[in-house]
Amino acid sequence: MSPDKSEFEVTLPGWSTDDINCLLSELPEAWVLRSWRVLTFVDCIRETVKKSHGYLDLGKYEETHLTYFKCIDFERLASVKDLVKLGGTLGLPFGYSLKVTSHLSRLGKTSFQLENKIYAAATDQELFRSAIVHVCVDRASRQVAPHPAWWSEKYAECVKAGGGPLRVDLQSLAPKESEILCRSTDMIRAMELDYYKHASNTTYYTLAFNALLTAYYQNKLPMVSSARELEMSIKRSELDFVSDSSLGDKLDTVVFHSPNNQYQLYSGLYKDGKLIYIQSFLLDPKDSLKPSI
Repeated sequence: MSPDKSEFEVTLPGWSTDDINCLLSELPEAWVLRSWRVLTFVDCIRETVKKSHGYLDLGKYEETHLTYFKCIDFERLASVKDLVKLGGTLGLPFGYSLKVTSHLSRLGKTSFQLENKIYAAATDQELFRSAIVHVCVDRASRQVAPHPAWWSEKYAECVKAGGGPLRVDLQSLAPKESEILCRSTDMIRAMELDYYKHASNTTYYTLAFNALLTAYYQNKLPMVSSARELEMSIKRSELDFVSDSSLGDKLDTVVFHSPNNQYQLYSGLYKDGKLIYIQSFLLDPKDSLKPSI
């Protein structure tokens, strides 16, 4: 594939348990939800193509600049029953081939957006879609910076327009007391730090989803009958990373629902009263599987 192209397609062979465990250990930051490990495939492909085929010249790009995830929008398009039929486990089709397409859909001065679609290779059924916004950081200063000039000029004409990563401005949400389902407080531990001594993406994901589970166990989510059903009924999830946290920081997590839709839930992390991360969860309990026991 020529690096001048803004779109690529890769077919993944069937995955074994060892394959999945290896990917999760190498790319934990791509793990949005426990059952939605397909995002790991997307990021794995991006890294593989970047290194072996020069996709968007990102290998050269990262000689002077780094990128980090700012926003992620992930949506399940296939029904839970269809996913289970593929390989017996929701979102994790062992031994099943997947086809992934990705393209550059937006290019700003300091960010770019990749949109991905994941298909069942045998049938071309679209299973998942995602949009990921990457923000550029100067490698030396670790501050947000413009893209390298040569890169912006080269790929300005390669953008294939797509949708935005966020349907709503998550950062502007200010829940009323009547909308809050539960609260919790956690402290960032050493094992939760990344290479740059900030709380890792995985830590934010875990805290947000754990708070959602806490709301369930406190009987605040009557629309689902089990923790497993809660996880399986998530139709769409959006994530917005606002700022960093470090060792010893105390984070307050607040789970709340939309005033107009009890199935639209949010989990926000706050440090010293300021929002640093927020994740949305859109539930569809009708599209799930009841526990067998």
